[in-house]
Amino acid sequence: MFQRVLNGLYGFGLVLSAASLVSIGLLILAQIVGRWFGVIVPSAEDFTGFLLVSVLFNGLAYSFRHNAHIRVVLLLERLGPRRRLVELFGLTLLLGLTGYLTVAFTRFVLETYAFGDLSTGMVAVPLWIPQSAMVFGMALFCLAVLDDWLRCLRGQTLSYVLAEAHGEGAE
Repeated sequence: MFQRVLNGLYGFGLVLSAASLVSIGLLILAQIVGRWFGVIVPSAEDFTGFLLVSVLFNGLAYSFRHNAHIRVVLLLERLGPRRRLVELFGLTLLLGLTGYLTVAFTRFVLETYAFGDLSTGMVAVPLWIPQSAMVFGMALFCLAVLDDWLRCLRGQTLSYVLAEAHGEGAE
């Protein structure tokens, strides 16, 4: 049950990432068509940048769980029974890094909110709004790493190993 909720969250991050990517395409299309008619799309570059952050960060957890991140599989395959220990070490380092970044990004966004920082484009956007996508995506990624870290501690098959066995992810 709990794993289904987590998988739903990872999928939601993917949907946010995909919707942001589609929105970038629509903004670029609007700029192209707008030029034909002498219409400017205000702050299109700013919004494209904000959406790009959403694409990158919100897709991290899903891609991690589905073996789409770069890993040194050749080295891992040669380790035999020590592979679990190396995987645990790597996941521990990644968990520490993602946890640190989640806290740091959260503090940054809270500071931005407290100072009332605005974007400098034609449309002044409170910067904490687009920065929140970064925090959400990194927190989701941290949760996905924690999920696999716990699986590794319990001796269960890791999500990205399962995905690899099913032919998903990076080739």
